[in-house]
Amino acid sequence: MREFFKYDDPFKNPEIYHTLTTLEWIMPLIIVFISIFLIILYKNKLRQQKKLDRYILYALGSLEAFFYIMGYTLKWSTDGINVSTLPFHLCSISMLLTTILAFTRNKKILYFVLFTGVLGGLGSLLTPDVGYSYQYFKYYQFMGGHALIIIVPLYMLIVHRYIPNIKDTIRVMIIVQILAIFMTIFNTIFKTNYMYITIGADVYHEGTLLTVLGKYPWYLVNLELLAIALFLLWHGIIYIIYREKTNDEIEEQIA
Repeated sequence: MREFFKYDDPFKNPEIYHTLTTLEWIMPLIIVFISIFLIILYKNKLRQQKKLDRYILYALGSLEAFFYIMGYTLKWSTDGINVSTLPFHLCSISMLLTTILAFTRNKKILYFVLFTGVLGGLGSLLTPDVGYSYQYFKYYQFMGGHALIIIVPLYMLIVHRYIPNIKDTIRVMIIVQILAIFMTIFNTIFKTNYMYITIGADVYHEGTLLTVLGKYPWYLVNLELLAIALFLLWHGIIYIIYREKTNDEIEEQIA
């Protein structure tokens, strides 16, 4: 059982690094897409059955909290609490906020994770840097935690129809920019790699979607342009799908 909860950093120890098989990679994606399909299929029933809706959100939030707490408990018990093991990655922040969202249904939190969680989670599942196989808890913690930061915000969007307008999208972009500036300074001072941004050196992004962004300094420029483009593209997709509805109209229907 202890071996199952092993949490050593596989990138610092190549001997334990595991390259995911096709099945290990694709199964979490299939589960995410099936979950979204079921949410779309039963969205009207979920709106009507408020108790079931609440239980589902509580269950998803509790599961995300479990992955989040267990992940950092194991990380800190293995590597200690220091500047390189803090929950400062954008997906880690999204996991915490997704847990809060599931219990509070806070719109501002939703709008934030609807962009950072869905886009970041999808990118992480498409090119996962786990380093462990399905025989270890780390695999389920990584895949499950990232899957939920996609599923929970989309559940709120589809079932509750909390739709961000362009001001909400720009507000999230500004918050992410502020976080990025803070983390750039933090990374540069403490030689860490949160949010994959630092000044004056290439950051580790091998095996992820970020490899297409090139070397420093163009890496930072391309990362900035990619983030803006993805935010606007995702906002455009949401707008096209829900453009005939306003939040006020939708809330009246649910009430």
